[in-house]
Amino acid sequence: MPDLPQQFLYHFDEYLEGERAYSASTVASYNFDLTRFANFTDKPLLERGCDDIRKYIVSRLDAGKNPLSVRRELAAIKSFYEFLVLEGHLRRNPASVIPGPKAYRKVVRPVVTSEADAMLASIDTSTPEGLRNYALVHVVYGSGLRVSEAMRLQISDLNWTESTVKIRQGKGKKDRLAPMNNAEMEALSSWLINGRPKVVRETDTGHVFLGWRSAGWGKKLTRQRLWQILTEISEKTLGRKTSPHKFRHGFVTGLINGGADIRAVQHMAGHACIVSTMRYFHASFERIQAAYTKSHPRGVLSCEKKSSATSTACELEPTALTASSHTARILPSYPDSLDMIRMRRV
Repeated sequence: MPDLPQQFLYHFDEYLEGERAYSASTVASYNFDLTRFANFTDKPLLERGCDDIRKYIVSRLDAGKNPLSVRRELAAIKSFYEFLVLEGHLRRNPASVIPGPKAYRKVVRPVVTSEADAMLASIDTSTPEGLRNYALVHVVYGSGLRVSEAMRLQISDLNWTESTVKIRQGKGKKDRLAPMNNAEMEALSSWLINGRPKVVRETDTGHVFLGWRSAGWGKKLTRQRLWQILTEISEKTLGRKTSPHKFRHGFVTGLINGGADIRAVQHMAGHACIVSTMRYFHASFERIQAAYTKSHPRGVLSCEKKSSATSTACELEPTALTASSHTARILPSYPDSLDMIRMRRV
């Protein structure tokens, strides 16, 4: 940053990592965003006000940037000015009154069980690399690990007796436990016994998943390589690139559809706020609608009037949904909707 001493930026990094418990990747992203904002005009950062920050946000939106990305940039700017206020360099935070741009979250298509099974079946487990990839898909889908968590996973974090995996320093630098299923443990055992010993170096770091670099096998997988492995497997099997987060999304959605307690799901997923977990309910709306039909007085009455062919909708059964079946069931065509309204008025 041309108009700020490097010392400010260094202490800001310490503030983000120490007091805000942000990950190294988040700190790097904030630094990148602040550098772009600093280069927006020649005006020193300490002299910029609300109007300068608004102009920058508008310019980013006019450039066609995703509102979610712009919200993150604004968060970085707000955090930096808040840090300057705490350090006594400013009296007030000029960005505190600026609201973030409206961002619409897309409905994510999670990985479902049939797709995960198809990807697992497509992996050749006759090589160490295949054994590793087979175990990797099991772990990210079966235990819902983030990319950074799977990358850092240590052999000592696997508890075979309790069938759990300990995620150390997850998001927010918090530890948590996640369950492992039998198939997942078998895949991990096969990789750790039959695959990993063939590629590990003499100086073993203890990481579960090892990768190949210019110097050969033995180093832990990088974030980029782990992403590449999962997207290549999904593209080969499903015909589309599926990001690692969609495996995790499928883990959470599967638990909710299966009737798991929302607080338990929050803990297993490592969500700091229950709101983050509630976002996954969009994929199980039929289950919510069935709960309403079964429990609400009006819903019960309307359910009793239905024929036996449609009475099963009152039962609270966790089922996997497709967009077409969901739409066909709860959103009839426009003319049919009008006919239903007229019948109710008669």
